[in-house]
Amino acid sequence: MKELTALPQLEFDEAISAAWKKLAQFNGRSRRSEYWWTKLAVVVLNLVFMWMPLFGFVINAMLNLALIPIEFRRLHDTGRSGWWYGVNLIGAFVYAVTYVVLMGFAIWQSENYVHTSSYDAFSINASIWLILGLLIGIIYNIVYIVLLCQDSQEEENKYGPSPKYVEKDTEEETPEAQSVQGAASPGIKTGTIPQEPICNKI
Repeated sequence: MKELTALPQLEFDEAISAAWKKLAQFNGRSRRSEYWWTKLAVVVLNLVFMWMPLFGFVINAMLNLALIPIEFRRLHDTGRSGWWYGVNLIGAFVYAVTYVVLMGFAIWQSENYVHTSSYDAFSINASIWLILGLLIGIIYNIVYIVLLCQDSQEEENKYGPSPKYVEKDTEEETPEAQSVQGAASPGIKTGTIPQEPICNKI
């Protein structure tokens, strides 16, 4: 028979080593301990380097880019496509661009003293859309975090074998083995040679 057994949780150094070896690998699967230990390390490094104006920005950008493959693999481990992260990334980019364009247009109109009813209506509509987009982003990210916290799928899925659950061989006693054990004489251990009485040797 085959039964599944869970491997021990990865320690911090094991998780970082595993993530480093698959730094640019988008395919495959990564278990929760590998992902969250790596995420924690990146967050701490971001907090350390954020105080350095230019150098810190470059380091933080590189660290966040390095997290993208493991985001894909963690989603794969739950049986989901990496596009869950792609949609999140694209949505955040579109929202940021829209915000910058709308704010830039609003500043330009205010500096040129363009205050009309159409401008006021535009400002209200823009604010509504920005707030709505922000709420959608918050809800999506909550769902996304819940997905990242889910356990590994036990069986192999289309992205590869489980990094956490492996098959364990369990041997059952066959009828032949049981009959051999039953044939052993009472009081004599199987595999031992019975000793002759001492009087027979005299």
